[in-house]
Amino acid sequence: MAIVPSRSGKTPQGPSRPSGAGRSSGAGANHPVPQSPQRQVEATVEEKGHADEALRPHRLGDYIGQTDLKQVLHIALEAARCRQEPLDHLLLYGPPRLGKTTTAINLAASLAVNENPSLVVDMDPQANCTSGLGFDSRRVSLSSYEVLIAGTPVEEAIRKTEIAGLDLLPSHINLVGAEIEMIDARGRERLLARALATVRKKYDFILIDCPPSLGLLTSNALTAADFVLIPVQAEYFALEGLAQLMNTIRLVRKRLNPDLEIEGVFITLFDTRLQLSKHVAVEVRRYFGKQVFKTIGQRNVRVAEAPSFGKPVLLYNAACVGARNYLALAKEVLLKNQQFLDPPTNIKRLSSIKGSAHPTSIRTSSTARKTNP
Repeated sequence: MAIVPSRSGKTPQGPSRPSGAGRSSGAGANHPVPQSPQRQVEATVEEKGHADEALRPHRLGDYIGQTDLKQVLHIALEAARCRQEPLDHLLLYGPPRLGKTTTAINLAASLAVNENPSLVVDMDPQANCTSGLGFDSRRVSLSSYEVLIAGTPVEEAIRKTEIAGLDLLPSHINLVGAEIEMIDARGRERLLARALATVRKKYDFILIDCPPSLGLLTSNALTAADFVLIPVQAEYFALEGLAQLMNTIRLVRKRLNPDLEIEGVFITLFDTRLQLSKHVAVEVRRYFGKQVFKTIGQRNVRVAEAPSFGKPVLLYNAACVGARNYLALAKEVLLKNQQFLDPPTNIKRLSSIKGSAHPTSIRTSSTARKTNP
């Protein structure tokens, strides 16, 4: 589940600002006050920033009373598409808490219960994927850090989870400093790809949970991946990073991984009670077209509770709407990837998983423990 062009040189000029505006008082309110040298410097910087500011998506409050919400979302996407940011300032998938880790855990679990062996690779130093699958990252002896930095064989670091067919390459807080240690490494963007090459044939799917920023860890994930799955929260601010993400993918294709493709866009945290969620979904589908999955991940408290028990939602409550959403997403992913599976998988099994919180149709692994060392 892993996943800027240079500036054009011509930027629109922003509106000019009167010298000393807003700094008058008393009897001289109608006359500009002479600027101090410091204020002159600040004014110069502000004028240079007008061009970039003109391309920046505005806040919803800027449009209140001027246009309807649907037009605001359309303007935001078009403005984001026009912006071109330096690569080192770009955030992958936008801010945290948009459903990346939740999607990685529950999609992998849904694929595994359909008897498609899956591996989750946790590349985020926060190790939320690791804890969400029942492992204490503080007690993990071998992790993705050792695989990347020490050259530990990935087979030694992989751990089995409670669901048969679902394995995990855990993360550790040491990954925080991994990017510094990787700076001088030869082929530093391909360390993960080389490590996973030995287990690629063992799994039908390998899902890589990326950190929220674009650094060496994310570059390794994008270089190792064949496809990118993009979770998008059904809220306004999630739209701002979409076009930037597309620029990032284009750059990775050009420099690191020419075979990288977009698997699809998955709308998450969708609240059926809010018109905002519906408008965002419409705009995302208009912008990405057929690349958007038909399945929508609805906001669901059971999905939010499951990580606190170290379980995918399928083991926590398979009857909830969140579990059904991820099973439906797994069906779409399997249908898209039938040509790569040998033999082609049978997706009818996913439809039989329903009912209780611990359905008997889910095969659990007797060797997995709650907190494996």
